[in-house]
Formats: sequence, C-alpha cells, structure tokens
Amino acid sequence: MKSDWLTTLSFERAFEIVSAISILSIHAKLTQSGVDDPADSALVQKAQAKLLAFLESFQTLLQEAETGQSGIMVGGDPRLNELALHYLAERRRLPPRSRLYTLPLTQLSELIQSEQGENLSDLIEYLESFRSMMELYAQTDIAGMFGDE
Repeated sequence: MKSDWLTTLSFERAFEIVSAISILSIHAKLTQSGVDDPADSALVQKAQAKLLAFLESFQTLLQEAETGQSGIMVGGDPRLNELALHYLAERRRLPPRSRLYTLPLTQLSELIQSEQGENLSDLIEYLESFRSMMELYAQTDIAGMFGDE
C-alpha cells in the first residue's frame, strides 16, 4: 500500500512539474515571437515558483548524492532519488544527450527568472529537455499505477 501511495505522489509531482514547464515554455515562445501571452501573469508566476521550488529541492538532493560516499541516498522519496541518480548518470555521459546535463541547475533557475529576450532560446531548449526527463520519470509511475510495471 505504501508503494501505491508513493507512486501516486510521484506521478502527481511529475504532472505538476511538466505542467509548469509547459506554461513557461509557451510563455517564452510567445514572448520570443513578440506575441502577447493570453495567459494570466499570475499563472506564469505560479509556474515559475513551482518549478523553482522543485529545482531547489532537486539541487539539494543532487548535492547529497554527490557528496555521499556511495552516491546512495537514504530516506526520502525513493522515486525522486532514482530521478536524481538518473540525472547524475546523464551528466557523466559523454557526449551529453542534451545541454540540460551540462548546465548547473542554478543557471536553469536564473534563466527561468530572467526576463531577458536573449535568454529565451536557451530557456526554451532547457525546458524541452527537462520536460522530456520528467516525462520519462512519470512513465514508470504510470506503469506502476496501472500494474504494467
């Protein structure tokens, strides 16, 4: 039963993050094109806050994994730990599959908060890669919820 609860919680978190990424991606693409975003600015700010909070906690988790003796994280959310280990493995991969793994997450956070037009192309690229990573992460949860795991 605990496993079902953790799987559901993990899926809900992934869904919220992917939704926030989508809102910010659409906003950045419209802004880059010079088109007014019909979305309420409060919705964009809420998406920014959601994604920034996740990145901050994820960065802390990554630091714990990197400074730990074996890279194994004890306690906490096992699915989030798996995502962190996957992320770290991708960062070590040569050549990297995506620029996402070459950029410190603190810089991604700065891009998310930036209003600078010259940063929009990078932001869009990084958000697309981050969304792909989160969608892959969520697929395991979906399989677990429906018994296909």
